[in-house]
Amino acid sequence: MGFVQPEDVFDAVSDYYERVPKTLALWNFLEADLSSFSADQFRKVASNGARFASARGADARTAIVVKSDAEAMLIRAFVAMAGVVSPIPFRIFMDREIAVEWLLDPSKVSETARSSA
Repeated sequence: MGFVQPEDVFDAVSDYYERVPKTLALWNFLEADLSSFSADQFRKVASNGARFASARGADARTAIVVKSDAEAMLIRAFVAMAGVVSPIPFRIFMDREIAVEWLLDPSKVSETARSSA
């Protein structure tokens, strides 16, 4: 996949949630490079996703999977911004299977496993 442009994420979020809002979402960036994102671009993506929060339902949550500690730090900044504009819980993972497990049943994934990213 390589470098991911912020505009591509903005468009993907819009396309994904506009069709049929999903209660559970997994954004897999294991093959992506997110280093080109600025704080302002994260803010725009977070605001765009927040537009769909009420349509996603009361049990909505989003798992974001990244490949490195550096990308996890970038996504933590995004999650902090998203938390200001959206009630949807976000969690960061470095393991896709654990992310899926958390989406299906958050009580089965320990805080240690969730915070491994």
